[in-house]
Amino acid sequence: MKDYLHIYDSNDPRWCRVTTTQVPTRDAEGVEWSPDGRYIAVYDSCLYDKVAIFNGDGTYLRAFGINGTSRSEDKENADFSLGIRCIQWAPSGQLLAIGGYDGRCHLLNHATWTSVVVLTHPLNRPIDPLLGLGPTGEVLENRIENRASKTHKVAIYLETHCPHTIKSHCGPYGDVASDEDLGQSYTVSNTPYTVVPVKPDPKKPNPKMGVGLCLFSPTGRYLVTRLENAAHVLWIWSIGVRIALVAILSHSSPVLSAAWDPQSTARLAFCTSTGRVFVWTPLGCLATVIEKLNSKFPVKALSWSETGDALLLHSSRSFCVCYLDKDLAAAASRNTWSVPITVRHPLEDKVDPQTPLRDRLSLVESDLDLPSWASSGRPNQTPATNSVTSGSANSSRRPNVFPQNQERSQWEK
Repeated sequence: MKDYLHIYDSNDPRWCRVTTTQVPTRDAEGVEWSPDGRYIAVYDSCLYDKVAIFNGDGTYLRAFGINGTSRSEDKENADFSLGIRCIQWAPSGQLLAIGGYDGRCHLLNHATWTSVVVLTHPLNRPIDPLLGLGPTGEVLENRIENRASKTHKVAIYLETHCPHTIKSHCGPYGDVASDEDLGQSYTVSNTPYTVVPVKPDPKKPNPKMGVGLCLFSPTGRYLVTRLENAAHVLWIWSIGVRIALVAILSHSSPVLSAAWDPQSTARLAFCTSTGRVFVWTPLGCLATVIEKLNSKFPVKALSWSETGDALLLHSSRSFCVCYLDKDLAAAASRNTWSVPITVRHPLEDKVDPQTPLRDRLSLVESDLDLPSWASSGRPNQTPATNSVTSGSANSSRRPNVFPQNQERSQWEK
């Protein structure tokens, strides 16, 4: 049986078919347009490993197999492991991320449609936050032995649970105000950390393994990935002249959903089926309490509004919309988002004084990752209607101007 790609004209009231093209796949499972509409990616099911690239008019460009040798071309030397699990276009349409069941993520470029780099996720091996990973994804264990590989420090955030007073780390550069109701926070590890996977059950279909999530930030500057057999960890990569792992976020529960703020250069929100929302930016990571929510509302999925000032949270039976308190945004710009100039990175204490400055951490982000209404600080730019809708038929309305001089590390429901 052969696979075909049909393209239809949506402007035509009869939806006329523009073209039909045969696809060089064995069992096509999904189709993804690039954000700019120039390219189409058709990918195989998990039993095969091929991605076919077409122009927007249906012209065939190239096919790529993530397991190397194509199974149909050389069955003797082909790799018969499971193939593709997910794909994701970069916002520019110039990169295509392909996550496989082998735990690797391939990045294809739009010029040659070949792999620029293969992102690996080392498991059961200690990752040193001062050394990070090498260019090919290997774990660096000694700076002297790896002089040929320029090291890139990795911020490793570990979720912690405290029964009483919480000092919530907003990453390696500073702290936010303590919150006795938070119950969770992050600590920054300055020792090697090992990601321990969960062994999948081979008797069950659709094994929980491989790259099940890969999402580019709105500017394409960052990529977040998650392994299904280590779903409690998020891997955040910097995509630029040099592609490198910049952060590891480890939690006590699997990460169920993650979404980038569409109006931010790099702000990631995610949830772990608790009554909290976790937020990461290049300047830090924190756990945020949602007011008036408790353990009876485990957040299983979330999504941002187009304006970037509200989050839609889902549980199994209800949902709610949360808006960021404007006063909190002002406080966050001081404690979380602004670039500090006097706080020393805790990992720098272990750096050899002879280490060149160019190899040390540098802050390249600013408070531009805040949404426009939050960074401007003008009350008239808050959402026009601050209401909450929930599946349990509970709703309320609040004035547009938020209370003054009230700093809280939580969202308003």
